[in-house]
Amino acid sequence: MKVSFSKLISLSLLVLLFIPLVIEGQVVEIDNPLEADSFWELMENIVNFLFALSLPVGALMIVVAAFYFLTSGGDPEKVKKAKMLIFWTLVGIVILFLSVALIRAIVRMLGVQIP
Repeated sequence: MKVSFSKLISLSLLVLLFIPLVIEGQVVEIDNPLEADSFWELMENIVNFLFALSLPVGALMIVVAAFYFLTSGGDPEKVKKAKMLIFWTLVGIVILFLSVALIRAIVRMLGVQIP
């Protein structure tokens, strides 16, 4: 028995329309996945997450640069590439720390209390 695609879609939509009638008497509670009660607390959580994500990436990039340096075999171009990678990784880590400090200083200047 061959069922056409349009009949299958129509039947699926009909079933989806009746799902709320089946679960009408049940109470569904959704917990706050952000775990933040205010805008400032949400911003603090985002900054902490990005900081926790970026710091290991910076450490990994230093390890990669060290690998480039060790495997350069004295080739000046590869040594230069490794040095630049270490330099820009350290610049990125410094910017990361300064940005977190700047955000926290702005929040303190605004007088916002974050629990």
